[in-house]
Amino acid sequence: MLVERFWEEYEKNEELQALKNKQNPDHSDSNRYAELIGELVKKLIREYKNDDEDFTLSDEEYKKIKELERTSAKEIKYYTYLAQESLNKRADINMKAVKTRYSENRLKGLLAVGSLALLSTGSKNFLQSVNTDIIQVNAEKQAKAGFNAKVVRRTEPNCCSWCASLAGTYTPEEAKAKGIYARHEGCVCTIDFYPSKGKRQRISNYMKDAKTQEKLVAASGREERIALAKEMERNNRKE
Repeated sequence: MLVERFWEEYEKNEELQALKNKQNPDHSDSNRYAELIGELVKKLIREYKNDDEDFTLSDEEYKKIKELERTSAKEIKYYTYLAQESLNKRADINMKAVKTRYSENRLKGLLAVGSLALLSTGSKNFLQSVNTDIIQVNAEKQAKAGFNAKVVRRTEPNCCSWCASLAGTYTPEEAKAKGIYARHEGCVCTIDFYPSKGKRQRISNYMKDAKTQEKLVAASGREERIALAKEMERNNRKE
């Protein structure tokens, strides 16, 4: 019932259909796709289970909502994967996009909450995290392979102070260290990943050194990072 209703509403949503049919989507599209599906799932759960006074899920309700969450998560995962594949091709990066599995433990925790408000709002947050997790994994994979790339977190007007403190442009290493992929309940920040164009840098074993990593992360621009890498490689040969 719930899954059938999901697909009915999905097909009727013009913005979702426009995104679905868009050629060469990017992560601004995948962010929006996840947000819209999250809103749809939130709406369906509220319509299905509208009693917040005595909130208890029966076995049948639990199964139906879990199936809805899984179906929508798979749809977001697939679209985000397509967006990453499109970005890699446009950046001339011969690397397959990576899919990730959503957390079953997180889903179980979500279904165990004690109120309709927490379940419906938490569902949207959970589904947006499916999108964000794939972006993070691909950004870090490309950084390890030596590609220059940037991760951008954008806020909405009148966002909270915590989100405002995380807004900005980062290398994948910086993004992970600062925790910019995190979301609070109801968060509408977008997280984009921009692969670099062109060939990858020459990266040697010295990249594994922690101090070298810190210096490269601190470098402000692509040219500075490349120059620093070449200088360190020459010094490494001399040693």
